[in-house]
Amino acid sequence: MSSKETYLKINKRLPQIHISQKQVDLFINWWNQDIRFQKTVPHSFEEGYLKCDLDFNIDINKFNNLFKQMAKTYHTTYRKMETMFKDFINSLEHIIMYFKFIKNNEIIINTYDINNKILSNISFGFGENSRDIEEEFSYEKLTSLILTSEGLNNDNLMNSFNILYMIILITSLWYIATTKNTTKYIYENKTPVITNRKKNIVKVSDTKVISTPIYDITKIKTKKVDGLIKHRKGWTYSHAFQVHGHYRHYKNGKVIFVNSYIKGKNKEFKSQTIELQPTQ
Repeated sequence: MSSKETYLKINKRLPQIHISQKQVDLFINWWNQDIRFQKTVPHSFEEGYLKCDLDFNIDINKFNNLFKQMAKTYHTTYRKMETMFKDFINSLEHIIMYFKFIKNNEIIINTYDINNKILSNISFGFGENSRDIEEEFSYEKLTSLILTSEGLNNDNLMNSFNILYMIILITSLWYIATTKNTTKYIYENKTPVITNRKKNIVKVSDTKVISTPIYDITKIKTKKVDGLIKHRKGWTYSHAFQVHGHYRHYKNGKVIFVNSYIKGKNKEFKSQTIELQPTQ
């Protein structure tokens, strides 16, 4: 996938990470208290997508004077400017990020709106321009900037949105990487089920959920693997899939990071969806 695609084209071979709207605040708080002080980003996945729904909770009535001014400037109606603004905010609240590590600590992010149209294309590297995102973030600051911006395409406004997207991506990768790496593989029985004389196959969910408390990452993650096949020399996998990068802790206190890798090589590749549902 090109780093400058105008419209999003999902590569189903890559992992897709989902964060629900109600969980976003947890990741922002985690950023403010801990993650913004880190000078690295763990390679939980080298490449993938992150889908996130945001809620800026903006009171449209506060923009009456701005709509009137812009309507006069652009020789149009108040209602048209109000509609444009609502569409603009909506496009920023329902986003998909395509991310890819291009160097050790340098990452690119393409952000797409609800219509899969590109909103921004950014890259950053820790130790280079990390000063831009070291400060504490809050929705209040972003809302204040929206209220005081001179137009919908204000560069400072878009830069603040980009900072928000970077924060969510970085904390998500940290969350995945620091989840305890002990994984239980569950064999899913795919024996046909006969219903009303018709043969149905039990469908196995491809979604794995990470619901470890965000400040107490000690629980074991369970990952469902579709169709493990037993052979004479043991078990193998019916398809290839990505294993996320994670930290490994040894009894002697040594800690290493294991990069993301593929299990079941030389087999058909199967995509996966990762739901991040942290608890406090």
